[in-house]
Amino acid sequence: MAASSRRFYWLKLPADFFDRFDIRYIRAQPDGDKVVVLYLKLLLRAVSTDGRIDLRDVEDDPAGNLALFLGEDIGTMEKALSLLQKFKLIEAQEPGRFYLRELKKMVGTETGAAERMRRMRQKKKEEKLQKENTEVTPSETKEKRPCSPVLQLRYDAVTDSYTEKE
Repeated sequence: MAASSRRFYWLKLPADFFDRFDIRYIRAQPDGDKVVVLYLKLLLRAVSTDGRIDLRDVEDDPAGNLALFLGEDIGTMEKALSLLQKFKLIEAQEPGRFYLRELKKMVGTETGAAERMRRMRQKKKEEKLQKENTEVTPSETKEKRPCSPVLQLRYDAVTDSYTEKE
């Protein structure tokens, strides 16, 4: 029963994520690609908490705490935090608490029971399609219709008409 109470989350990136102005701007900066990867790591870490990241204050500065949380170096995290705050992608709410503003639009979720039910419905649908494709109608059940007689005509070229052939 414990498996059915589990909840699965996934991050849905828009198809134009890397074409957005803010992401293109960040990537154009020195270490910009690394900053975008840090942003994605933050999104993944906050996927199950509705965009909130709550940290214990180990370091004096927020960037140091985030760097420890993600296992990254502090210099890159400081740069990332300033760029992400500039574009309002992350918000420092109080010491040790951050909020990722766009995450709610990017999260998909389902429970273990929902996943099992989805797989079962898909399996039934596939079985039904397979049964319909392999099922052959027996000849006994086919409706027998009387054959209509064939009408034979003869063409007369002189009169340019057709007459019934006997």
